[in-house]
Amino acid sequence: MSDANPSDAAAPDDEAAAAPGDDVAWLAPGARPAPAQALQRIRTLCEIYPDLFSAMFVIVATHPGVSREMLGQAVKQFRPDAEAYSVSDMVSLFVSIGTGARDAFESVQRTRKTAGRKAASLPWGNAKD
Repeated sequence: MSDANPSDAAAPDDEAAAAPGDDVAWLAPGARPAPAQALQRIRTLCEIYPDLFSAMFVIVATHPGVSREMLGQAVKQFRPDAEAYSVSDMVSLFVSIGTGARDAFESVQRTRKTAGRKAASLPWGNAKD
């Protein structure tokens, strides 16, 4: 038998949870981080991830309580490759990430870049079996 106190096993976790930089409560569903904190986190994520999809994917996953419009405005502010998109385009990109990940994201990107062109007819939509 061990002479170790069972409460000692929980001590490191308690100390880690109490550390000021380790607070992750803002990740909880429904959490609403302060706007200044959210902006700083979004700026950091935009700097860390090299491509727009990765940055937006992580931002939408880590900020579930922030509206897509606010996320879109923040990303446009910190990512030069997002300047060409309107806020409504950014919202569509965030929605596409949540529903279809990269394939849907790239599809929305293509439609926004080619908005002046007519959509092609899809052959499988006209089949009569």
